[in-house]
Amino acid sequence: MQDTPINYADVQSPFIIDRIHETSWSHRQYITDLLALARCIERNGPRSYAEAFVYGNLKSRYPLEHRALVIEHQERRNVLTEEFERMKEDYHRKCAAIDAQKLRHTYEVSSEHERLMEESLASWHTVGGRS
Repeated sequence: MQDTPINYADVQSPFIIDRIHETSWSHRQYITDLLALARCIERNGPRSYAEAFVYGNLKSRYPLEHRALVIEHQERRNVLTEEFERMKEDYHRKCAAIDAQKLRHTYEVSSEHERLMEESLASWHTVGGRS
């Protein structure tokens, strides 16, 4: 994919400017993605099916950045590095809690399945089945 030249001096979003400060040139696609997200948010949503597809993909890839851009656009409030770092910490904490819950559920399901299989084996032997 060929890069489209961007005049980064034209970027108006304080959040994206802050992200530029934290991003190397080799990772500029991240900034291009944020600019696409911001463009959709500023227009109150995507304007075509293709744009909606890209927007949904970017929104799920960058949920925190999306939230920050929404705050910036709708609440007219800047989300800079410190707040963004807090958002990331909260997000990772919530993800870890969800992962732990999923792991507990998987263990419970696995334990229940194992118990049911033991009961099934016992009933197999009860009716004369071989091991």
